[in-house]
Amino acid sequence: RFTGGLKTKAWTLALPSTAPGVFDKVRFEVKTGADDLRGGNDNAYGYLLFKNGTKREVMLNAGQGWGNGSTNTVVFDVPPSTLTDLSHVGVRTTFGGGIDGDNWNMDRLVTSVRIAGKWVTVLNGSGAPLVRFTGGLKDWKAAATTTTGITPCSSPTAFSTGSTVVPRLAVTVKTGADDL
Repeated sequence: RFTGGLKTKAWTLALPSTAPGVFDKVRFEVKTGADDLRGGNDNAYGYLLFKNGTKREVMLNAGQGWGNGSTNTVVFDVPPSTLTDLSHVGVRTTFGGGIDGDNWNMDRLVTSVRIAGKWVTVLNGSGAPLVRFTGGLKDWKAAATTTTGITPCSSPTAFSTGSTVVPRLAVTVKTGADDL
């Protein structure tokens, strides 16, 4: 809250890693097929598995339903990770099964990681469906592609100095119950 005593505020800008093969964000693009994801208690989680056994996971649908034919994109931060240490990409569900249990058709999954400011696809799968999740099939994973032909968009030291020029920055200021 800006007041007479607080007239300025500084934020730290988290710049993308520029180290070769290191990623700091993951993007899951998921297309639902002919059977929706209910949400509520029936949810989907996307995850990355690393060769050392570490698992990074995030809820994909945030408890919301995903309708038939919908495409949803979820982006989340991860601690800086090395692409060569990535093993698998997966999706798991919390379905209970039984007569009232949810089923969900996932027709497409495209998973990308951000390396040096560019998105690199590590999994691109599709089918009709790619996977049908049920009370009996709650977890699916596939090997990640860990080789890329990308060239970083800037030199490894581009973001290491305090004089870096940021070409564009979007800032949103929202006021509460007090006027600006």
